[in-house]
Amino acid sequence: VPKLNQATVAAQSADIDAVSGATYTSAGYKKSLQSAIDKANASADTGAGAAEGSAQARTVTGDAAKTQYGAVQVRITVA
Repeated sequence: VPKLNQATVAAQSADIDAVSGATYTSAGYKKSLQSAIDKANASADTGAGAAEGSAQARTVTGDAAKTQYGAVQVRITVA
């Protein structure tokens, strides 16, 4: 997961490579990450959570993605 976190920050998107040896976790991570990004974009489009004229950091939780080894859920902070 730390490698996936680093890749996400570097890419600033869910378009990241899987981590060798963690294929199922990587796939679940990417799916949950994309849902969190989609939720963040949807709330930004409607102005939800935004202060008057300023970008305010907020935390968004992605949907839990089921994998062979259990659920993976990503929480991101966006500004």
